[in-house]
Amino acid sequence: MTPPPPAQFDLAASGLRKLRMALTVAQSGRFSLAADQLGVSQPAVTRAVASLEDAIGLALFDRSTVHVAQTEAGTIVIGRAARAFAHLVGPDGSANLVQASDHELRALLATQEQRSIVRAARVLGLSPPAVSRSLLTLERRLGRKLYRRTRLGLLPEPGSETLTRRIKLAYSELRQAEDDLAVLVGRGKGRLSIGTLPIARSGLVPSATLATLDSFPDAEITLQDGTWDSLAQQLRDGDIDLVVGSIRRLDDDPGLTARTLFDDTIAIVAGAKHPLTGIPHPRLSDMLAYRWILPLQGVPLRTQFEALVTDSGGVLPDGVISTDSTAALRTFLLDSDRLAIAAHQQVRDDVNRGLLSLLPMQVPRTRRAIGMTTRRDHTPTALFECFVEKLVSAAATYA
Repeated sequence: MTPPPPAQFDLAASGLRKLRMALTVAQSGRFSLAADQLGVSQPAVTRAVASLEDAIGLALFDRSTVHVAQTEAGTIVIGRAARAFAHLVGPDGSANLVQASDHELRALLATQEQRSIVRAARVLGLSPPAVSRSLLTLERRLGRKLYRRTRLGLLPEPGSETLTRRIKLAYSELRQAEDDLAVLVGRGKGRLSIGTLPIARSGLVPSATLATLDSFPDAEITLQDGTWDSLAQQLRDGDIDLVVGSIRRLDDDPGLTARTLFDDTIAIVAGAKHPLTGIPHPRLSDMLAYRWILPLQGVPLRTQFEALVTDSGGVLPDGVISTDSTAALRTFLLDSDRLAIAAHQQVRDDVNRGLLSLLPMQVPRTRRAIGMTTRRDHTPTALFECFVEKLVSAAATYA
């Protein structure tokens, strides 16, 4: 067996057909039974699995007995492959992608993202005719059109976006298998992509990230800022692994699950030298004489605050600045007499440094749960589990 490769490798590009054969061997327990089920010769299955093992650099099966047993590496690959192919089969099997090649699946993903075969070809390093052929083959395989040409570019037919999500989730499983294998042989870099909402960006996630890198110094950790809607979509698609920040109601999103780390209070914030900081008990009506900085439209905190103003009979002044950037919020408050509604922990460090002040007014019904949101069917890697452990520890200092 060749030594394990020192760098990350592409398990999908090593051959989805080979992975299907290895999975069938594991499920049947014998190479001969797998060959019968697949309708190919036993030597073909043996060669395919051996080629996959050579690409990985590790044995997947112990062949010392008639009934093959999975090695530790085999357990990793087979488990992830089973979940990947479950995504490709789909919930009802009506648009089964299991027989599709890696070229076909990547062509669909790139075309979906670029909305152009020419741009997709450039991203994939292929010619436009090659991408077109892969898409046409996939359309014939599925018995349906995937795109229609318009003057605005390619537009996906109904259901195409669901297909691309399933492919992304399948590839996410295979990438995590690669990470698990690298950890197994002691060469684990690992990859983790974290979506961050405003409250988590300045302290919680950076603190947990640095602590995680103490245990996984070569890991590649990506922090992705965004709104809840954009990050939740990336989470569903498998583009990111978790979202950290204020927790949303998930009643209509059964594919996601949330874990609360702590509850945060909401505060009205001003620059340290704001005129209202000298008033012992400012009223909401006093505050509404000034202009405001609020979260983006649709964020629950903003909706709750606007309802509070309306219920009190007040009206927010014009010229509201909407932002989810803590850095921008700080600058606006320091350079003007505006006020802001923000999570206490979001501005805690600036308040402790004397840059900002919390006005002494309780904001009712605006306590928020802060935590992490993940896909319900997500199976964590060692790096993911380490990050969550460090995140829980960091959150304990905020509670």
